[in-house]
Amino acid sequence: MNANAQAIKKVFIEEDIKEEMSTIEMYQFTSEIPNIGFSGIRVAFVDRYLNQQELNKFGELVATNRGVNGKVFNSSEEAEEWLLSN
Repeated sequence: MNANAQAIKKVFIEEDIKEEMSTIEMYQFTSEIPNIGFSGIRVAFVDRYLNQQELNKFGELVATNRGVNGKVFNSSEEAEEWLLSN
């Protein structure tokens, strides 16, 4: 699905996956985010496993360097507040 074609402006993602990606996998995945319909929309991402925060922040950096308006959060409340702020 192309988010832009559906007029979606904001997306909230909450992940609950215990297994951790490698740094290379995170780079490859987040490099492709603009190509799968996530450019031009606001994306809030929460991972329930805080031990993955450093890797998620790396993914945020890669995605934002490719034009994605996204941010990683430690809690759903923070993510929702940011997502609804604009």
